[in-house]
Amino acid sequence: MDDPISVLHVDDDPSVAGLTTTFLEGANAEITVETAPSASDGLDRLAVDDIDCIVSDYDMPGQNGLEFLEAVRAEYPDMPFILFTGKGSEEIASEAISAGVTDYLQKEFSADHYTLLANRVQNVVERVRAQHENQRQLEAMETSREGISILDEDGYFTYVNHSFAALYRYPPDELIGEHWEVVSHDEDRDRIRTEILPAIEETGFWNGEMTGLRSDGTTFVEEKRFSTTANGNLICTVFDITEQQKSARQFETLIENIPGMVYRCQNAPGWPMENILGDAEELTGYTPSELESRKAVFGSEIIVSSDREETWHEVQDALATTKPFEITYRIKTKDGTTRWVWERGQGIYDSEGNVEALEGLITDLTKQKAYEQDLERTNAVLSTLIETLPVGILVEDESRTVLAINERLFELFGFDGSPEHIVGADCQSMAEHVSEHCVDPRGFVQRIETVVAERTPTDNEEIAFQSGQIVERSYRPIDLPQGDGHLWMYRDITEEKEQKEQLKHQRNKLEEFASVVSHDIRNPLTVAAGHLELARETSETAHLEEVKRSHDRIERIIDDLLWLAREGRDIGGTHPVVLPRVVENAWRQVETGDALLHTECESSVTADPDRLQQLFENLFRNAIEHGGSAVTVRVGEVDDGFFVEDDGCGIANAKRDLVLEDGYTTIPDGTGYGLSIVRKITEAHDWELELTESITGGARFEFSTDTFQS
Repeated sequence: MDDPISVLHVDDDPSVAGLTTTFLEGANAEITVETAPSASDGLDRLAVDDIDCIVSDYDMPGQNGLEFLEAVRAEYPDMPFILFTGKGSEEIASEAISAGVTDYLQKEFSADHYTLLANRVQNVVERVRAQHENQRQLEAMETSREGISILDEDGYFTYVNHSFAALYRYPPDELIGEHWEVVSHDEDRDRIRTEILPAIEETGFWNGEMTGLRSDGTTFVEEKRFSTTANGNLICTVFDITEQQKSARQFETLIENIPGMVYRCQNAPGWPMENILGDAEELTGYTPSELESRKAVFGSEIIVSSDREETWHEVQDALATTKPFEITYRIKTKDGTTRWVWERGQGIYDSEGNVEALEGLITDLTKQKAYEQDLERTNAVLSTLIETLPVGILVEDESRTVLAINERLFELFGFDGSPEHIVGADCQSMAEHVSEHCVDPRGFVQRIETVVAERTPTDNEEIAFQSGQIVERSYRPIDLPQGDGHLWMYRDITEEKEQKEQLKHQRNKLEEFASVVSHDIRNPLTVAAGHLELARETSETAHLEEVKRSHDRIERIIDDLLWLAREGRDIGGTHPVVLPRVVENAWRQVETGDALLHTECESSVTADPDRLQQLFENLFRNAIEHGGSAVTVRVGEVDDGFFVEDDGCGIANAKRDLVLEDGYTTIPDGTGYGLSIVRKITEAHDWELELTESITGGARFEFSTDTFQS
């Protein structure tokens, strides 16, 4: 026995205690004895010392040996307790046994008797220790995740733990007494009898895979280990390796389908390969055996020479920090083809932190590299296109963050900085900033939020700015690698809108011209045709005069219409024009007959000289046509402009708005466009025109302008 035995001897006689200590320690070198003079002192020693066995006297003051035994059993139920007393009797022995004493021995003061006591101490301690060890092993077996069972010489279960029973889906007690065949598949039973049991008998051990049979008839892959005990029993240990095999098959499938190779190599120049899995031949042109046998050294022969030094340093830098590494480099295959590869690996370290090996994955990156290069070229073209487009471009991601923006958008909205500085900015904040300059700020922001939420394509939405600028907005939802995206296009259409308005105005004038041609010219033509027919029938020349008069009216109408079609509301360059001079020029261009002109102004006005003269010509012609050849026309000044009036019949209040409309006339030979031309020239100059009555009851036209200089 190797382990020491600590004995507590309780006796109220110090001489007996000393003698017992001497004999026990002399009889067995493994025994050490501690003494206590009473039961209470003994209990105190038990509380602080590790005691393996108690040897106690019976007859002691305070508590006798049996009372001491009861107190010990209450706290230490498994403690070996030998009653060693000089006052022996059958009654005391019976009571001691009933109280649970481990052994009973009467005192005899001889060396042989103390040797007997020492042997009994050793035996009870060994027995208790063995029981404790068995219990510990039993508890370990019961709590083990491994299936453990014990079979007798005939192959029947004498013990199974819970894990073993659970593997086969039996309650543990149902397997006790059953033969091993109950959990063995038919295919394995002959093999067990003819191969496995003979091997166990010869070597005492067997380990291998079998098929386990559950109580419900299902099976699983198991790893079984058999070993024999000294008494001829078999210990059987079972592991369910179904998932392990499944994982192994999955790993094999994974390795087979990896587009490259998994490796283990030395961290030495050339990185000599130790083990390779995967399709190394597809990647490099070399078989795994060629690489593992160093017929081709990966680091010094396969990696392109210009990439070797940089690749080596990148790996060593990562190893110095014990971090994994990711590197990209080129290799030259067995047939001389150059390929790009990507490698991810890590160091394998020993207990002292030294690199034992490298393990990792190498995969072909050639197609991806080509794709990246194509993508870079495409991005360069797109960037150039975005910058040269005549529209503002804004690209934002799902979180409304700016991904791309061009210079044109900066110009449209007056952003500060440059496009590069605004990438990453919040688009919502940018929209709020732009909205401050819109005619409808809230509508601008709300419309953007609605479009983004619905991801509905929109085209040509017009946005009006307080400056008068009009911007057209279009939207397209786009898909980005990181999620949804938004593409906005903004175009300044201010000039385009103005041009459209001009075209619309010109179209209206053409329509007006066509309408008049179809209506106003038809009337004098009809009159001329009628008089021509009468002239043919009667040969009277008076009818021919009427034809001529109708033709003259047509000519005047055409002249007015041509002016309206060509000039409209447009004027040329303006500058100060002296009124008396332009008035005299206009009077000379009109057939005035006996009419008189009085010019009572010396002022000037800023105007287009040609249009201003045309205005006076039409006013003079209107006065003569309606007031007669003896009418008097007067031109004079008012506070902020000038007037033209006559002493003719005037214009009734109800007709003053009508006479300024296109085509309105009250005389047969009138064109109806003279005063219309006056109105349009006035509007083109941004003047005010008021039609009133002169002092003599005739017509008076007053023109107000802030460019009049008296």
